[in-house]
Amino acid sequence: METIFINGKYLSQRVTGVQRYAREVVKQFESAECYKNCHFVVVCPRDAVIPEGYKHVKYVKINKTGYFFEQLSLPKYLKKHKAKILLNMCNLAPIKFPGATVVHDLNIIDNKNFYSFTYRTIVKFINRRNIKKYKPLYTVSNFSKERIRDCYKLKNDSIITTYAGVSLRDKIIDFSSKFAFVNEDFYLTVGSFNKTKNLKYIIEAAQNNPTKTFVITGGTGKVYADENLEAGDNVIFTGYITDEELDFLYSKCQAFIFPSFYEGFGAPPLEAIACGCRRIILSNIPVFKEIYGEYVSYCDPYAVSTIDDLLAKSKVISEEEAKELLEKYSWCNVAKILFNGLGGKN
Repeated sequence: METIFINGKYLSQRVTGVQRYAREVVKQFESAECYKNCHFVVVCPRDAVIPEGYKHVKYVKINKTGYFFEQLSLPKYLKKHKAKILLNMCNLAPIKFPGATVVHDLNIIDNKNFYSFTYRTIVKFINRRNIKKYKPLYTVSNFSKERIRDCYKLKNDSIITTYAGVSLRDKIIDFSSKFAFVNEDFYLTVGSFNKTKNLKYIIEAAQNNPTKTFVITGGTGKVYADENLEAGDNVIFTGYITDEELDFLYSKCQAFIFPSFYEGFGAPPLEAIACGCRRIILSNIPVFKEIYGEYVSYCDPYAVSTIDDLLAKSKVISEEEAKELLEKYSWCNVAKILFNGLGGKN
């Protein structure tokens, strides 16, 4: 098979669900025995942080960063090396060499007011030029598949659903000395500045439940400053933490609450389950119903309930149900679907 070149822009970005998808897939290409006869080259911008310990997958840094890397330097490098296959796993691709691309969602269209005008303009321009050229075009849920098909007037069979995955945890490291609140009951969510994550729900829930502790990782107390909504003393913002630290918090929380307005897939609940959390409360949006079905509990993201009401109506995931979910959504499966779509056999 031809060398598979991979757009490595994700290695210069902060790790969110999209970047984690790319990292985990490349990890499969590196470690799984079935790919040992294949050649993979991750082409990165100069500010990329290259992971250590990779021997099979090759990493190459070239000049430029950001959009200049992706739209100018990357296609130039590919032309020089007579590349035929490029895999882009983080929504965008070079216009001059679109290749195979994973478009995770249409958040930029469905929630345009949550993004700056400049960012919206750039992304919409690239997608408008590229999306019908992606060979193949992947996405991470049937919900996103339908949105992409309807928005860009594509045939349903021209889009491949890969889903996303979760890695099994061999060991949870104890970080009790860093997070004193784990000695009491607390409720966990993973958030960011993006308002689709609906951290407002958590802050209002904390106001309605002043004796309960709510922990938000990744976000800050300024997320809703423009709405004059202040987090109380019972809301703890951890800021950015390591994967190992987050795993520990997943394993200790009373429940994981994820009230997003919009997701392409939504992996954090799977990560929580992999770490031993058995009470998951998600917003009742279509994509969560598709991915998590009857395994978890749901809430209205626009109507904040008391925690007691939420927990009274919530279910506890059994060990058998947890195992079924974790086996269904594996990075091994994702990598195979991507690889086969590129013409490989696995």
